[in-house]
Amino acid sequence: MKTLYLQFKTAHDKNVSITVPEPIVTTTTANVQAVMDQVLATNVFQHENQRLTAIKGAHIVERKITVLL
Repeated sequence: MKTLYLQFKTAHDKNVSITVPEPIVTTTTANVQAVMDQVLATNVFQHENQRLTAIKGAHIVERKITVLL
């Protein structure tokens, strides 16, 4: 299972993450940058009544589960 983490900063310099489970296979740095720029430009998300003001980073976490029983 893969999860894409989009990390932003708020106006008060707090970290906020938006997670996307199972991102499409063709996710690229350019795609992620464009989406994060759009999130900031449209101000669609807020955290504790603060708008997101900057991109902190993004990464994909992949988990592998092995069933033992």
